[in-house]
Amino acid sequence: MQLEWEIWLDNQLSSSLAKIMQSELKMVVKSAFILKSAKSPDKEIFDKAKKNGYIIIITKDADFPALVTQYGSPPKIIKLNTGNLPTKLLWKKYGSNLKSAIKLLQKTKTEIIFIE
Repeated sequence: MQLEWEIWLDNQLSSSLAKIMQSELKMVVKSAFILKSAKSPDKEIFDKAKKNGYIIIITKDADFPALVTQYGSPPKIIKLNTGNLPTKLLWKKYGSNLKSAIKLLQKTKTEIIFIE
């Protein structure tokens, strides 16, 4: 049975990025708006993702890597170390790295990937 991974975007990343990624990656990508988590504490989002299982959270926030370090995965984390960029530029600049990171997290025991 194929595992159904989902990508969750933290609230610093736009809903339009979720749409681009869903189209490009052919997988479920949910923004904080869709998850209704834009104002939720990080620990609450983390616990929900842990319960769901096969979740990769993409964030600019250092709290999520710290939570995985403290409590273990799931979820798995991609930490983007970038300033604010327009969504299309962010995808153009980091899209191939994000695709590679997602594949690596899906296929290995790696829990956190940092993208500069």
